Amino acid sequence: IESLGVSVSLISSFGAVSEQVAQAMAEGALDKAKVKAAIAITGIAGPSGGSPEKPVGTVCFGWSIQSSAGIIETITATKVFSGDRQAVRLQATHYALSEMLAFIKSAWKNYFIQPLLWKYQSGMMADINMAAIAIGYPHEASSSGMCL
Repeated sequence: IESLGVSVSLISSFGAVSEQVAQAMAEGALDKAKVKAAIAITGIAGPSGGSPEKPVGTVCFGWSIQSSAGIIETITATKVFSGDRQAVRLQATHYALSEMLAFIKSAWKNYFIQPLLWKYQSGMMADINMAAIAIGYPHEASSSGMCL
């Protein structure tokens, strides 16, 4: 909670496994890790811990990207995966990374290619920054965050 800046009241209102918390985790990772892209995953991998509203296999995702202009865009999703704990975690990882790739491609076009074209057309040099990869795990065993 503290390492990503997620408020206790948000968790109390929506639960640790929610898109709202996943969004806060991803945006917190951008801020705390000083990166341009972040993935947050929070879920119930099992074998226990599920409920009728959030069964075992429920995983919430958050993806955040910050443009060079400082604009933050975040998207969220919830999926329910089947299988044992390891299978749920593997499926969640694959989904999180494939969706991040799609999100980066979209953001690349909107926040990077367009500004580069503008800079090129106006005769300005373009700045290209590479993002570092960092992986962090919050204090709750069922949640993890990854920053790109």
